[in-house]
Amino acid sequence: MKIVYDAKIIDNDKTSSKARQDVSEILAKKGYVTKYINENIANNKIDMLKNIKYCYKQLKDSLTEIENNSTILFQYPFDSLTYKYSKLIRKYAVGKRLKTIVLIHDLNSLRTASKIGKIYYKVLVKEIKFLDNFDYIIAHNPKMKDYLVREGIDNNKIIELGIFDYLITSNNNKLAKDYNIVTVAGNLAYNKATYAYKLNDLNINNYEFSLFGINYTGTESKKIKFNGSFDSTDLSKFAATGFGLVWDGIECNSCSGGFGNYLKYNNPHKISLYIASGIPVIVWKKSALASFVKENKIGFSVNSLEELDDIFDKMNEKDYKEYLKNVKKIQNQVTKGHFLDKALKKCEE
Repeated sequence: MKIVYDAKIIDNDKTSSKARQDVSEILAKKGYVTKYINENIANNKIDMLKNIKYCYKQLKDSLTEIENNSTILFQYPFDSLTYKYSKLIRKYAVGKRLKTIVLIHDLNSLRTASKIGKIYYKVLVKEIKFLDNFDYIIAHNPKMKDYLVREGIDNNKIIELGIFDYLITSNNNKLAKDYNIVTVAGNLAYNKATYAYKLNDLNINNYEFSLFGINYTGTESKKIKFNGSFDSTDLSKFAATGFGLVWDGIECNSCSGGFGNYLKYNNPHKISLYIASGIPVIVWKKSALASFVKENKIGFSVNSLEELDDIFDKMNEKDYKEYLKNVKKIQNQVTKGHFLDKALKKCEE
């Protein structure tokens, strides 16, 4: 028996993220059955405590029924005091000889910018101790792996994902010949992507920005166009062109702030979106993904967005076609679940 556990909020119109849906779909082809741990909407601390008890019981009932020598994979994070759950998993794993795997989507202790938030995830949620109770941990990249090792987790139990897969139902196949366009996709809320509201301050002569996403309240200009949002499960309305930008934080001259700093450790799902769409990428030079981009020659990295104008001034169609050729190789992999499949095989071996 192979089980993948995920969280699901009852009576909520929001579905799980594209990344989590793709994981379940990829695992289904490998014989895994998805079991949801249902949560109620928590409006206060009392509701949260009830949820902890409710979810714990569901997980315990499921583990009681599971067959000996089964494999379980837990999608993390799970919005509750999860250390208690991993101790329960470890208890049943020993008794039933289960193989246990946890796949990290986000590390909240790194993602949160507030001191209170970091204390909550490190002291109450006990994020690191939670992860350490599993046999194997699928982490994003070498930088995230190094962080986990520094926090005391055994190096040998950590498997690197490489990059998130991005399954698609349809592709736009409308890649423009123009390479001097920088596509920006994602949550464009001011508090999340403050830099996007400062793009007009850049020296922009040799390229332009094309923005896609939700919560954008900025203004357009001759060099900055907003195209609305799109369904992440269907790329037919996502007219990706040129290069896809992976940037975050407050400033254009560096990925600063809590969200920006997090890029030093995580694999943003948007890079997989760009690759699935068939376009090369631009990343921050200090980001964890900078080495992946360089090794696979699927784009370039910069310290500041101020560098873009000079780069596009010197770029030509031949350079761009070379990037496109390299992206095509990775596109064929991310759209077919190659990277998760490879990580799982390492766990099985």
